[in-house]
Amino acid sequence: MIKKIFDIINANTIIRRPLSKVGPLMLFAIIISVLPILTSCNKEHNVTSIEEADQLKIKLGCSVGTKAVVNSKEDLISQMRANDKGFGIVGFKMVTNPNDPDDVETTTLFDNFEVKPVDDAASAWAYSPVRYWDTRSNVLYQFIGYWPKLGNTANSDQSISDPYVTINDDDKVLTIHNIPNWQRVALNDQGVASGSGSEIDFLTSIREGSYADFNSDVVDLTFSHLLSKFTIKAYYIGPKVEVTQENPYGVRIKKITLKSPGENDKNVLDGVKNTNNSTPASTDFKRSTTDLLATQVTTDQDVNANTVDMVNSYVLFNEESANIQYKDEINDENNPHFTPTTVAQWLMIPHVWKDVQFVVEYSKGSSNASDTKTQESSPVTIGKEYDDYATLPGHSYTVTLYFDVSNSGLKVESVAVEEWTEHNVTREFYNW
Repeated sequence: MIKKIFDIINANTIIRRPLSKVGPLMLFAIIISVLPILTSCNKEHNVTSIEEADQLKIKLGCSVGTKAVVNSKEDLISQMRANDKGFGIVGFKMVTNPNDPDDVETTTLFDNFEVKPVDDAASAWAYSPVRYWDTRSNVLYQFIGYWPKLGNTANSDQSISDPYVTINDDDKVLTIHNIPNWQRVALNDQGVASGSGSEIDFLTSIREGSYADFNSDVVDLTFSHLLSKFTIKAYYIGPKVEVTQENPYGVRIKKITLKSPGENDKNVLDGVKNTNNSTPASTDFKRSTTDLLATQVTTDQDVNANTVDMVNSYVLFNEESANIQYKDEINDENNPHFTPTTVAQWLMIPHVWKDVQFVVEYSKGSSNASDTKTQESSPVTIGKEYDDYATLPGHSYTVTLYFDVSNSGLKVESVAVEEWTEHNVTREFYNW
């Protein structure tokens, strides 16, 4: 089922690591589609003065206004300054033989360098060692940036390691390893990321061109989300549960489980922790320079990886929510100000996601476990329909649930799909 996502995003390459070493992984990576990589610097231009060196220095930077969800900082630049953590860059230089267009020499110029703003205004960016432009017209550059910058090594047990990167020069692939399938986003009372959680909003960016295309200016990387955002909102109808000072308990959700509609179906993305209970099931990531959304999740049918990566059910939410919103079916039906309660939000890997059911346990007017009721929705598809339904990088998926407390069943009011834009950015412009 997940394999169909290749058709959605025109995948170029499949990279696989042994499951015995990495645990239950699906595969996702950043791909540079170029010829074999050599190791040389710019041999064609001799810098003869300080002024010329400054002009020909390859300057890298991040677009002002880019927003990362993981922090209350309003943009990625202030996030980098606060954490003293820049973005990673891999860059390639391709020189085409003027007498033979099929003869292309490729050089790795940036091998997972870190790029940081030098001040809060990002008036300049720093990296080391410095690289210089080759000004010839037959020279093309490709840059791929990612955030946050990661190291090139794993700890002793790669199946439970923190995220890290590896670079395969033979295949021209940068792989971000061990990104969790589900990351719970810490929200404030307004349902917006609070910055108090540990979730990481992985970002990527691609630029390509010659010296003339950039005109010796900054290679300005406009980052976009590598993951998808998934939000559950809820409200209830039926007899209203009055909340008083003496009894503050209205209708509260206790648990939300995603499950497949059939016993033999595996439609739910795995989020179960490894056997030592130290980290969620995780995924490696890929991306092609030829397509800004060419991010893919893959499974190897030969090893039946579907049984590892997709499961029958997964508990998304297992705590007591705040009182969820009541909707008066008569007075609130056309009320433009009615807003369902945001229950929880996650960052998740893009994947094919067709037919899942929501099982909600909730309490009504009481905190006693004996008063908990359970309702189950009909199967619903989450995603956009291409060759199959799939969640995509940089997209937001909001499922609105409602149920009648008189026990008439759980319903899915809507599944909203839109490009993921952070509306709480206060700068004049932003780049999602």
